[in-house]
Amino acid sequence: MKCLICDRTLRELMSWSYILHRSRQPLCEKCASQFQSFKQSFSLSGLDFVTIHYEYNEMMQDVIYSYKGFGHIRLAKLFRPLFTPLKKERRASIVPIPSHVHKVERIGFQPIEHLLRVAEVPYDPLLVKVYDGELSRLSKEERQQVDRIVRVREGVRVRAHCILIDDVITTGTTLQQAAAVLREAGAKRIDAFVLSRPVKRSCYTVDKNIDKSRQTY
Repeated sequence: MKCLICDRTLRELMSWSYILHRSRQPLCEKCASQFQSFKQSFSLSGLDFVTIHYEYNEMMQDVIYSYKGFGHIRLAKLFRPLFTPLKKERRASIVPIPSHVHKVERIGFQPIEHLLRVAEVPYDPLLVKVYDGELSRLSKEERQQVDRIVRVREGVRVRAHCILIDDVITTGTTLQQAAAVLREAGAKRIDAFVLSRPVKRSCYTVDKNIDKSRQTY
């Protein structure tokens, strides 16, 4: 087996203790050590609970850019263990944040849906991406001025509880708009499950008293 990032043979790099404790993670110790857990509590208006796993540091940026930008789909295996709790979810709809059809035509797949398929997590593709621009290139104020980023597919049934899935959250505009259109379609509770977020003290709101007992996945 080889590390999914550096492509070096794992058995030549990993200690026995590492193999025993991280056998489900296809990474060498050096690469794995560069992923930093997101240790802040995070709240976002319009969502009931937000779970973020990693800091969007240089390693996460490289991995996500390779995955989404160049179609290196094997990297989806890196995050498979993170989605294990969602496989047990039965009452909520797992809702991936979609990419625009033009991007899908270019790279050949829906990135968030593919993550869920690799993890064998059932999901409901309830949303369609409407905005065709790159939100990452806009300022916070410019993002907030984008009238419509996603819409609910016609003819779909929206359950009372939805869990949005995305790879990176910055200002949260996309998640907030997704939550808004799902609520309009009948959702009562909306959570988010996100792979990563930049750590910038000035751009997020920390709620230290957030009730983690509300988390169901």
